[in-house]
Amino acid sequence: RAPAPIIFGAYAVATDAVSRSTVTRNLELVVSEFTNKVTGLRGGPNGSRRTLAFVVCNSYYPDSTPGSIEAFEPSLDHLVDTLHVPGILAALQPKDLQAVFTQRLDAAGTFVISPYDQDGELAALADGGRLWHMLGTTSDLAPAYGPLLKRTDAYLRRGEEFLKLPEPGAPLRLAIVTANVAQQTDVRDALVDLPALSDFDVEQFQIQSALVTSTPDVSAVAGQLFDYAPNIIVALAGSEFIETVFPLLETGNTWNTETDGQTRPMYVLGSSMAPETWSLYSTKQGDPGGWKSFMDRIVGVAYASAEDATLLRSYENRLKAANNDLKDPSVLLGSESVYDAGYMLVYSAAAAGHVAVLQGEDLARGM
Repeated sequence: RAPAPIIFGAYAVATDAVSRSTVTRNLELVVSEFTNKVTGLRGGPNGSRRTLAFVVCNSYYPDSTPGSIEAFEPSLDHLVDTLHVPGILAALQPKDLQAVFTQRLDAAGTFVISPYDQDGELAALADGGRLWHMLGTTSDLAPAYGPLLKRTDAYLRRGEEFLKLPEPGAPLRLAIVTANVAQQTDVRDALVDLPALSDFDVEQFQIQSALVTSTPDVSAVAGQLFDYAPNIIVALAGSEFIETVFPLLETGNTWNTETDGQTRPMYVLGSSMAPETWSLYSTKQGDPGGWKSFMDRIVGVAYASAEDATLLRSYENRLKAANNDLKDPSVLLGSESVYDAGYMLVYSAAAAGHVAVLQGEDLARGM
């Protein structure tokens, strides 16, 4: 009904017209807050306000090869050719984001902002200032692993007799398990160069990523881990590790049998692994095997939040209050980079000033 609305695109898990993902719920909060506060941006016809809308398109195609653009072509036709959106918030996996941007959005001049981090392949793209990421490069996380591994080492040595070391005080065995995608191998490459790793006996393992193959085979890696019997496992992976490796190592007494009673490993998780791990295993403490102590053996690394959490807590309270249709709205927490990315799109449009037709290059200049 507005004479000249500003329409943005978005990619999120939207497999039907009813369900609302975490990304969609954050964008709804952005639009609601902004509209209630100022109605819209200045610059509409006859002094009117330009109201905001996000058109959300599906990002989840489990049967499509990652990095293939075919599944996205209908939505790209709609966003680019029909709606002429100047900007898109793209909650896409790196390979899909790279394909969508290089094969379609770059030529269209569209501004794209990802709420996630940037791997080395995305960083190497020539994007004309129109591809942004709310988080840093994945390798930025690597230095945090050094002091965390030192603390984990000290924690485990309180019960050194159960670590099955070749001699007292010997280095702990550290396994680094990495999925074969740049998002994870970038962190690994920076991690193995840390001085702190010289205090460990380090072995590297690689598994197929679920972002590359729909049925990753992890059985060989699981067998290799039993043979190596690590005291600490650094997991730089995703669902392929969470859904298949964890059960192989933790279910029943296989670990105890294969390692001659060695204490079960500590896990140091990558930045994106916590939500699914918690969702799948937080209620399994009563199951046989290692599940009773599983949640006590997990630490991890993530992007830093603000030291003063006042604004973050206020946002989290508003997000939960706006989504009380959920049984547990706290499942949405940890998604603030999506909320911020939505506002960055809006602020970029405001900073672009009054232009006749808002385009991607205007948003890039506003950014």
